[in-house]
Amino acid sequence: MDVGDPVYLDSYDQDQETNDKFISYLNEKLLWLSKNGAAIVFSNFIGKTHPLLTIEPDRETTSINVLVDFIKSSNFEKIVYVGLHWPVCTHDGRSTSSHSLHAVINSDNIYVCPFLSRPLYRLCGGIPPTDNDTKIKQIML
Repeated sequence: MDVGDPVYLDSYDQDQETNDKFISYLNEKLLWLSKNGAAIVFSNFIGKTHPLLTIEPDRETTSINVLVDFIKSSNFEKIVYVGLHWPVCTHDGRSTSSHSLHAVINSDNIYVCPFLSRPLYRLCGGIPPTDNDTKIKQIML
C-alpha cells in the first residue's frame, strides 16, 4: 500500500473532502482486514503515511527484496495493492509496484484495487484503468 501524507500528494487538496472520505473508508476496511488475518504492508515512497490511517502495518518497506522475502515467508494466497490516486505507486513505476512484484514472483494472485479519485489519464503516465493486457487483475477492496 502506498498512501502518503497529503503534504506530499500532488493535487490532493483539489478535492480534499472526497480524498479524506476515501482514506477514512480505506482505514476502516484495512482495520477489518487486519482483524481477519490480512497482513498490511506500507510502501510509501513519498514521505510519511497519511495521518488518517490508524492501521499499524505488519511491515514497511520500499525494497522489492524485503517485500518478496515477507511474501514468501508468509505464504500469502493473494496480494492486493491499494493506493490513493496515482497508478504509478501500485501498477508500475515503483520498485515494489504490482508489475515489479509480478516480474519477480510470477504469481497469478496479484490484484490492484480501483482508485476512487483517479487523476486525468494524461497525468497517470498512460496507465489504463484496467490491466487487461497483463496478469495483474483489478479487485474491489
